[in-house]
Amino acid sequence: MIQSPNKTTSQIEEALVLAEKSVKVFPYFFNLYLVYTTANTLENEFIAEKYFNLLRVHCNSHDKFLYTGLMQELNISPFINIKSETKIEQSSYYFANEVFDFGVINKGTNRKFEFTCTNIGKDPLIIEQARHGCSCINLKWEKEPILPGEKGVIRGTYHANTEGFFYKQVYVHFKTKINSMAILIVKGEVKT
Repeated sequence: MIQSPNKTTSQIEEALVLAEKSVKVFPYFFNLYLVYTTANTLENEFIAEKYFNLLRVHCNSHDKFLYTGLMQELNISPFINIKSETKIEQSSYYFANEVFDFGVINKGTNRKFEFTCTNIGKDPLIIEQARHGCSCINLKWEKEPILPGEKGVIRGTYHANTEGFFYKQVYVHFKTKINSMAILIVKGEVKT
């Protein structure tokens, strides 16, 4: 087993528990990577494989830009649509646009946006939850299953109350065998 200098197995196991908790709160690519590498260090093949598969599925265009080196280390190509190539048994989805750019908007206005999700899998796709970390966004999504080949829409309103540039992440959780998630971006600039 590979161990970090001055770290005992129990400390690494504790780090794994904390890393898994962080993924539940902040399911970013890097956090998934930390869980995967920690599980690998402990030779926990079950957890390592689970998080490796999550890394492949959760990769979005921003992750491809930020973590190309980590993807190469894991032998995950950052230049392909990983969601459509994965062999994991699950409902699959595709967002034609993962970024909604408002450009410049006026302070004090409410602006609407939407993301369209296509079910490219063989089974119905259920959007279990769409969430964000900002009180400036309200979200609504369809609760009914999206049938194969059909589309579902996530609608939102951005409340432009604060001046300056904004870059907000929207987390869309799908009810699948591995609890798949997409990260979408709402951005722009608010001026008076």
